[in-house]
This record gives sequence, C-alpha cells and structure tokens, in this order.
Amino acid sequence: FCDLERLAACSMASRMFRSVWSLLRGLSRTRISQSVVSNRNSFLSVTTLLGISGCALLGYKANRDGLPQPLPSILAAGETEKTKAKISRREKRYKEFASKMYQNEVYMTPRDFMESLTKDESRLKHGYESINEQTVLTMLKGTPTLKSGGTHFMRDTWNNGLLTYADYLFLLTTLTKPQRQFEIAFRMMDVDGNNYIDKSEFVQVEEAVIKQRDSADLQQHVLKDSTLVKYLFGQKGDQRLYFKDFLRFIQNFQREVWEAEFNQYAGGNPTINVEDFATILLKHTAYNLELVFARLPPDNDRGISFEQYSDFCQLLNNLDDFGITLTIFTMANTPVTPGEFNKAVNACMGKPLDDIVVNTVFRIFDVDGDGKLSNDEFLTVMKNWKLRAFKVSQIRLHVFSKSAIAIW
Repeated sequence: FCDLERLAACSMASRMFRSVWSLLRGLSRTRISQSVVSNRNSFLSVTTLLGISGCALLGYKANRDGLPQPLPSILAAGETEKTKAKISRREKRYKEFASKMYQNEVYMTPRDFMESLTKDESRLKHGYESINEQTVLTMLKGTPTLKSGGTHFMRDTWNNGLLTYADYLFLLTTLTKPQRQFEIAFRMMDVDGNNYIDKSEFVQVEEAVIKQRDSADLQQHVLKDSTLVKYLFGQKGDQRLYFKDFLRFIQNFQREVWEAEFNQYAGGNPTINVEDFATILLKHTAYNLELVFARLPPDNDRGISFEQYSDFCQLLNNLDDFGITLTIFTMANTPVTPGEFNKAVNACMGKPLDDIVVNTVFRIFDVDGDGKLSNDEFLTVMKNWKLRAFKVSQIRLHVFSKSAIAIW
C-alpha cells in the first residue's frame, strides 16, 4: 500500500477506461453516420482517452515490472526518513557476517567479507568482538601496500584487517564489472583530472556509493582509515593510485574471490567435478539439483580446472555484451546450439570456453533434451549468480518446457 505510484496508475487507467466505455455506449445509441458528424468531439475524446489510458497502463506495467521509479513515502507522526528506511539486503548481509565492533560500530575483517560471498551463514554465534583503539591501530599498522606487489589482498590481511561498510559496497561493485569499465570508473573517481586518485577522492566516491544505494546510516565514520584505504594509499595516506595499479588491484581481487569460490568445492584438488560446477551456478536459485545432476554427462572424470572456471566468471562479468552478441547470432532470441553459444563467447571475449564447460552449461539448462539453450533462461540465472543474489530477487524456475517461467 505504500507504493502510491502503482496505485495511482491503476486508478487512472480504470477511470480512463470507464470514461471510454461510457462514451462508446452513448455513441452506440445513435446511427454511426450521425455519430461521426454530430459527435465529432465525442469521437476525438474517445481517441484521446484511449491514448491516455494506454499510456497509463504502460506506466503501470513499468512499475509492476520493477523498473526504477521514484516513490514517495508516507511517514507516521514523529517518524523520520531514517527510522522508516528499510535495511537493504547488502546492509543486512554486512551486519550478519561482520565480526568486530569498535565504538559501537560494526566492521568486517577480510575473512568476514570472503565468507559473506562463499558461505550461507556466518560462523559467528555469539555476537561481535569488541575491540579497543590499540587493537585497531595494531591491525591497521600491519596492512601491506599495493606497491609491495601482493596479489592476495584478502588472504594477506585475513583476520588482521578492518573493512567499513563503504569498503564492502565498493568491493562488491568491482567484483562484477567487466575490464572495459575499469578505466571509466577510474576517470569518474579522478575528480580533479590529474590522472591519479588520491585518498580524499576515493573516500568521496565511497561515501557517494553509500548515499546512492542505502538510506540507513550504518556508520558514522568513527574509523578514519580502513585496511582497504591503507592498502591502496599507504600508511600515511599520501600514495597516489594510478590506473595501472588500480587495474591490477581489481584483477587480483576478482581472481582471489573466484579462487575462494572454486576451492570451497575443490578441496585442494586441481579440478572440480561437473556436479560441483552446477551447484555453484545454481546457488542462488531453487533449481532441483537432483534433476539437474541426472542430466549431466556421465563421463565427468576430467573435471573443470580453475582456469576454465575463471574464464567462465570473466564471461559473466561481460554478460550484458554477451547477451547482445548472442542475440545477434541467434536471430530473435531463438534457442541456440553449443556451437553458436561458443561463437558468441569468442566474439565477446576473444576466446571460446572449453568444451566441457559449454557442454555442462547446456546440460544444466537444456530441460527438453533437444541440445539447445534458451537465451533468456540462461542470462537471467547467470545475472543473478554474478550479483550474488543481491540486486535481484531469488529465482524460482518452474521447469515445464524450454521457455521456463522466472518468478521474481
């Protein structure tokens, strides 16, 4: 009932159609020839109202389909926007997995962050660990710097680092972006246009991300410097971050997260089996895994290596481009064959996926067994997985035919 725009659109459409119906009934009581001459104004009114009604319905459909719309909020007496604001799914996840508390504010360790991506539940059972200023200073003092060339930022600072909520949102965002967008993002953060980012510019961007995405004020910036800030800009905060270093950091960070997701199932082995690969892809859906496993190839001893898994993750970070390429290849969203699928991959990434990855993907989503894949079905599920189920609701797919229904 708080979505006033949708209600208004429904009400408007309903009133318009009632008016049109009344005018049509009035016209039907006279001869058509007389109606065209003597009721010209009525005829024009009908045409106008039909157009307006159609617009109203389109507006309602846009709201119903979940397109971004500015919605007014109704506050009870004494309420403020802050007290009324709902906690976002990101903020809820952050609070669930954060393990440290400093001056009544919660913070994540790098370990907490990685587990928030790879685990269903937090390992913590007894609340946050309260830490004092000396502990904070000790944790931050041990932060390595990007200039030292480390490729495992999270593992190097595992339990001895502190990440703010702003850091959390920034890292989540960089995790799902294709490489071609890194330079654009860098230029946006370089406020003064001097071809490098300093600490103040980075902090401004993080604060802007919070204001844009979350209305609840989770932290009051008690912690002035986090482990991420120390890592990128040095202990004194005076190091400059150039694009080549920024790009290297993002690439290393993405690969480190993919390694953690892969190793969760590999168990120290160089490969995962196709069942594990299917489980990873369908983690944020309600697919029946037993039915999926029954469709997988029986000769799966070869397994899927990390490099093959990494290539697939890179494809998912280019999912929007891949969707366009796939549509061009398949002519109006018709189901595609493995060969057409891999041609689209090659056109988008410059190299194809390994056959075992493509064949496994097709077995997962080819519920009809005809060797073809529905574009929309694959892209919808993969977009949800890429975003770790944060941006879109959990998907429940009713497997009836090739054109499966996605309920959001």
